[in-house]
Parts: sequence; C-alpha cells; structure tokens
Amino acid sequence: MSFPSTNGFDLIVFGATGKMGQLAVRHIAKSHNCKLKWALAGRSEARLTALKRELSLDVPILLADTSDRSSLEALASNARVVITTVGPYMERNGIRLAELCMRSGTHLVDITADSLYVKQMIDTCHATTARSGAKLIPSCGFDSVPADLGVLLLADHLRREHGTALKTVVHWPVSMSTRNFGSAIIATSTISRRVWEGGSAMMRRIWDPYLLLPPGVPRPPHPRTSGAFGYDPVLGGWTAPGRFSVHDAKIVHRSNALLKYGSLVYTGVILVPGRLRGFLPALLMTLLTEVVMLILYLPPTRALLLALLPAQRAGAAPAEPGHFKVALLGEGDNGQRAKVTISTTCGDAQQETAVMLAECGLALALDSDKLPSCGGGVLTPASGLGMVAVERLRAAGIALSVEDFDGSAPRAAAKVD
Repeated sequence: MSFPSTNGFDLIVFGATGKMGQLAVRHIAKSHNCKLKWALAGRSEARLTALKRELSLDVPILLADTSDRSSLEALASNARVVITTVGPYMERNGIRLAELCMRSGTHLVDITADSLYVKQMIDTCHATTARSGAKLIPSCGFDSVPADLGVLLLADHLRREHGTALKTVVHWPVSMSTRNFGSAIIATSTISRRVWEGGSAMMRRIWDPYLLLPPGVPRPPHPRTSGAFGYDPVLGGWTAPGRFSVHDAKIVHRSNALLKYGSLVYTGVILVPGRLRGFLPALLMTLLTEVVMLILYLPPTRALLLALLPAQRAGAAPAEPGHFKVALLGEGDNGQRAKVTISTTCGDAQQETAVMLAECGLALALDSDKLPSCGGGVLTPASGLGMVAVERLRAAGIALSVEDFDGSAPRAAAKVD
C-alpha cells in the first residue's frame, strides 16, 4: 500500500519508558537501529531523554499521552508503524489510537490479551482499515504469537507435506520460568474482574472461543478451549485445564476464519506425562487452577494476591536469564499428526513478548513487500504477518520447529524453574 506523505518515521515506539516499552526499545536498538528511521514516544520528556542517553540513541523523542487526542494524531500521521505498549488498552484509550491509525493508513501492533478490547477494535475499525490498507494487529506478544504462529506452522506443514487440512490442535507449556506465572496471574485477574463486574453475560463473552470471528462466518460447535482433567493416550499423559488458552483460542479462530485452515478445534492444556505418575500431579494442578481462579474472582483475595506478586522495575533485566518452551500438536483430516515446538533460553515470556512485539512491528515497517496479500483490517499475527514473522523470530533467537509426530509420548513433565 502507499502511505500518506506525512508518515515521516518507519516506526514509533509509544510507551517507550514503561517496562515492556523499554525492553522493545532495547531490542530494536541492539538489532535494527541502523536500518530504521524511528522515534521514541511517551509522556515524560525527562525519562525519554534518559533512555536515549543510556542506550546512546540518536533518535527523536515525541511527547504523547492517551488523554491528549492531538498528540495521538501526531503519532498516527507521522509513522508507517506504531508499536504501543500503553495499557491496559481498554482503560487507557487504546481504541482512540487505533481509530487514528485507521484513518491515517498507519499500521499498529500491541500486546493486549484482552479479548473484549480486540472485539471493540474489530467492531470500530475493521471495515475502514480493510479499505485503507492499514493493518491493526493486536496480541503480538506471548499472548498470542506462539499459539497463532504455531497453528500457522502446523496448517502449512500438513497442507504442503501431507495434502490435508488441519483439524485439531492441542497446545501445552513444556517448561518456563516462574516469572511467567506472575504475568499469567495478572492477565487472568483482568478476566476475573470483568466477570465479577459483568455477571453471567460477561462470562459467556469472555469464554466464547469464537468471539472474534468475522461477521457471517459460521460458528462451529462450542468445544472446551481450556481442556479438562483426563488421560490423553496420544500425548501419553494426564491433562489439566489450560486457562492460559482463553485469549489464544479467540485469536487462533480468527486466523482460521481469515486463512481458512479447516474446521479447527483448538484446546489448551497443562500436560503431565505418564499414565501412573502423571495422575496425581495433574489432579492437583486441576484443583489448584480452580482455587486460583476463585481467588482472582473475589475482589479482596484478588487484590491480596496481586499485592504479593514481586514488582519489577521498568526496563530492568532479571537477575538470571529466563526461558520458556511450548508445544502444539496438530492433526489433519486424514489422521496425520505434526508437532510444533517454540522455545528460547535467552529470556522469559516478558522479555520475549518485547522481542515478538518489536519484530512484528519491524516486519510491517521493513518487509511490506513480503507480507501476506490480505489487505488491511484488524488482523492477527498469522493472517497479517504470516511466515515473515516466523522467520524474524527465528533470526531473533526464538526457536520454532515443526516435524511429523509419530505418537511417541513426551519424555518429561511440564517444569517450572
């Protein structure tokens, strides 16, 4: 697409001095600084200047605030791509920036895990951005890049290598740092607060895996998306509900509607291998999950649990490198199975969220000629960026592999270090 002549920057990072913003800026500065005409944006000139000085960056700084419409207009009209980390997006006028990017023909990426915010963005912006060519791509972090690109890899592999459409996907964490669970609790607390405030109607919307489907797309039967306690003979272990998959499922199903993988059923689980030794740990995980969900549902206990989570200074690196590893098992219409593994040993989910976000923004800024020819709209990482995002993440140190699955059970239980 062509951009308005006022789009002076390839990319602007909005929220550059926050925790996630700083991590994204550090990644861009380390890996891509010389290739970009970019800028840092935020509320505090002093903090932006300090960040520039710390990283020895020769880039402009722009003052912007979500409460100041004119400052957001300046961002949207002067960038090819805006990366925003200013959340919570629903509460911080994220939709205002999305609308302004829509009108300016400017691409936008964020790291929301709020399905209701994405639904609002679709209802408000999709039709116009589809005409303007702007790509608004939410959930470009740990929610929901591994799930979305993992399913894309499975669908592509089964179609190319075996001539079959993807039918089912099971997604589970293999191992990860304990720091990742703090982020998961914070994200789940938002869901619980919404359910508490909105009652049963809100609960149905939040747990609806097809909430983000385009209008007119048939809704398949309503399967469980967070798995259930039980033994899975294919995976060779016991499963517990994977509550982490609530938002991932919606993004994956929107990608399926846009890319037409097939009649897809997606499920997230926690897997404990072993027919005998896996039973008790999986049962305890199931019970613990329900207890944590209850704690997060009730306002007093939710506030107490969130207060107990360790704080992390913006931009500060953890004392030791984190890690994560997730796996997805897909089965085609003809019964052929394939497995995707996504992992890193260089950072935990928060650090890698920043890498994923930055690389998604860079794909839009630098690789426009390689992106899927789907036009504009409120898209997903898979439908808007496709294999370009996969290759960028591989180059950034995140391993993504796909192979045929022969039915061998996993060798180790999910580990938390």
